[in-house]
Amino acid sequence: MTTLLRYVGVYYPCPRDIRPNGVEGFALTTLELLAISQQLVGKPITYEHRGIASACDRLESAASVYTSDSLITSLNKEAARDVLRAPVGLVERTCRSWSGAWLCTLVVDGSRFPRLCAMIESGALTGLSLSHLHGDVPQALEVSLCTTPAREGCYVVAGPYESLSDANQYIARSKEMPTPRTASTTMSATPVESVNMDGVLKALPTDHRKLISAAFEDMAKQLDATKETNTKLTSKYDQIERAAAVDKKLLRTQIETFLSQIDEASKTQFNLNMDTCSAGLITEEDPSTIRRNLDRLLTCCNRQLMERRQQQTVNAAEIAAGNKRKRDTNEVAERETEAAPAATFDPAVERSPAATLRHALSQFDA
Repeated sequence: MTTLLRYVGVYYPCPRDIRPNGVEGFALTTLELLAISQQLVGKPITYEHRGIASACDRLESAASVYTSDSLITSLNKEAARDVLRAPVGLVERTCRSWSGAWLCTLVVDGSRFPRLCAMIESGALTGLSLSHLHGDVPQALEVSLCTTPAREGCYVVAGPYESLSDANQYIARSKEMPTPRTASTTMSATPVESVNMDGVLKALPTDHRKLISAAFEDMAKQLDATKETNTKLTSKYDQIERAAAVDKKLLRTQIETFLSQIDEASKTQFNLNMDTCSAGLITEEDPSTIRRNLDRLLTCCNRQLMERRQQQTVNAAEIAAGNKRKRDTNEVAERETEAAPAATFDPAVERSPAATLRHALSQFDA
C-alpha cells in the first residue's frame, strides 16, 4: 500500500539574508525566484544531489528539454547503476512565506522510502538544496535532501502530513506568522530531545537498524584501511623527501665544481652563476624550466670541451714542429761529421819519439 507523506521546507531563504559568495547563481533575485518557483512544481526530489549531474548530461547529449518528466526518467535510468540516484519524491507546491522565504511541499512515498522518512523526522536529514541552471532565465532542476545545505536556513520545517490539506494549512499559517518554523522546531507531536546518531538509530525499526549498523561497521573498516594506507604513503613521501634533499645537495656540489672550471667570459655569456643555477635546477619545480636551464648548462659545457680540444690540437702541432726542427739540425750535423776527412794515426811513419808523441796528442785534441 502506497503511503504518501508530505513535508514543508524552505528551499530558498529571504533574499535579503543571502550574500553573494562568488558562485554564479548562489544569490538569486526576486524575479529569478519567481521563475524558479513556477518551474519547480513536479520537479524531482533527490538524495544529496545523487545522479542529477549525470541525468542532465544524458539529457544534454540527447538535446532534450529539462522538463519534470525528462529529468525523472533520466534519474530512473541512472538508478539502474546506483539505487541512490533514483528520485525519492516530487515537489508538489511552492509559495512564499510572510518572512520572504520560499517554501515548497515535498511528497515522498513513505512505504518505499521508510528509512529516508525516519531520517527526516528524526532531524538527521532535514537540509534542502536547490539546483538550477543559471542564465537569463534560470531553469529549475531539483530540490535535494541533504545534511548540510549550501544556503543557510534551508531546511524541512514541518511534517509529515498524510493529506495535502494539512500541509496547506501549515503553509497558510506560515503566511500569517512573522517567521516560519525553523529546522530546530520539532516536526511531529513527539519531540526529539537531541539530534544524534543514537537517536536516529533508535527511531528506526529493528531490521533497518541492523542494516545501518552493519553499513557503519563497513564504513569504519574502510576508514581504518584508508588511514593505514595514508600512513604508509606519508612514510614513503618522507623517504622521497629525504632522498630528494640528498640529491639536491649532491647536485649543488657538482654545479659548484663545474662552475669553478668555467672561465668568466663563458659564465657571463650563458648567465651561469650559483644563484641562477640553484634557482633554475635545484629549487625549480617546473620540468620545462629545469630542462631549459639544463640545456643552457650543457651548451656551455660543450663549448668549453670544443675550445679545449682545439687548444690541445694547436699544442700538439707546435710540439711536433719543434721536434722536426731539432731532428733536422741533428741530421745536418751528422752529415758534416761524415764528410770531414778522418785523421789517421800511422805508426809506420818514421818520426822521432818526441814527434810521435806530439802527433798522438794532436789526434786526441782533434
